[in-house]
Amino acid sequence: MPNKTIALILAAGKGTRLLSLTREIPKPLIKVNNLPIILRLLNALEKTGIKKCLIVVGYKAKVLRRQIDRKYKNRLRVEYITNKEFASTNNMYSLWLARDYLLGYDCLLLEADVVFDWRLLRLLNWDSPHSFWLADKFRKDMNGALLVTDKKRRIRQIRIVKSKPRAYRDNYFKSIGILSLKNALTRKLFKWLDKEQKAGNKNIYYDLVLAKHLKEADLFVKYIDKFKWWEIDNEKDLEYARKLFK
Repeated sequence: MPNKTIALILAAGKGTRLLSLTREIPKPLIKVNNLPIILRLLNALEKTGIKKCLIVVGYKAKVLRRQIDRKYKNRLRVEYITNKEFASTNNMYSLWLARDYLLGYDCLLLEADVVFDWRLLRLLNWDSPHSFWLADKFRKDMNGALLVTDKKRRIRQIRIVKSKPRAYRDNYFKSIGILSLKNALTRKLFKWLDKEQKAGNKNIYYDLVLAKHLKEADLFVKYIDKFKWWEIDNEKDLEYARKLFK
């Protein structure tokens, strides 16, 4: 059941590709049709039945916390983890900072720059022993994390795509930045993250850490099918998301 799961939102980044908007506010407070991205995420968690949410903050943390606490003080149990090194680290380090808070729990991991139809969280089988990565089919207008699966949709390869792939196959999926991780995989993931952190590899994506250990990860794609979503990296993405969710 989702109420046995802790949500973790990674919201520490500066959003440098949206600097015209993020000079005054953190990226998760950018509005998509009058509602900040982070509040859209919290609304989705509340509707899904999640009771507790951890948020890793960094850039303009006080501004972000003030907005969230004003809206959710008596509605959702929200706790904060501060990434003081947000300017020189990536999301793997923010995730690693949450290690002591999540031990013994299943985790719903969300990136704080994604807008989506909250009903897609209903696709997750909370009682399944497997972990799932919510994903769309990888299309020509996409870049970022490409998930390659086998016939059972178990993830066998992860690539970070910056330019158009040479081919688009049926087993190519695009991460939408939401993972449902069972406790067993969460424990393994934090060991892998700890190893990277000790090696000084703090400025990398958690996707690339997982990519090194897929043989040990019971991790499957859950295809979102018809449900709408978009990742907001730049102003073009923001304009598209506002049209998509108008």
